[in-house]
Amino acid sequence: MRRFAVVERTPRVLRHPYSSAIDFWDAQNWDTSYLTAFDHGQKLWKIFQFTKVWSEDFKDPNLQRINKGVKATDFQTIAVMDLQNHRATLNPIYGLGFPTVNAEHVAKLYDVNSLEQIHR
Repeated sequence: MRRFAVVERTPRVLRHPYSSAIDFWDAQNWDTSYLTAFDHGQKLWKIFQFTKVWSEDFKDPNLQRINKGVKATDFQTIAVMDLQNHRATLNPIYGLGFPTVNAEHVAKLYDVNSLEQIHR
């Protein structure tokens, strides 16, 4: 169980797509883990989930040596759920400590034809 600071933000610009957003900040590292966004009718519109990994949890011995004592989080996945349009965007983050991929693999993952097959 983790402690969070909960902060509501409201835009200064009236034409902003959200009427407000609520951030859930991890009290240990002050990094956002969740965010909820509301439309101008105050109805829940989107939920953002930011999955992170601790710097000390990397398995690669070189990264373990580099990250020793850092105690920071790094993105692993971002998920955005659009509750009003019944869609979601899942964005795996490939960075330090994550699988090394080549250009062919990335092209296959993000090929527009492959991404749109689910909607046909």
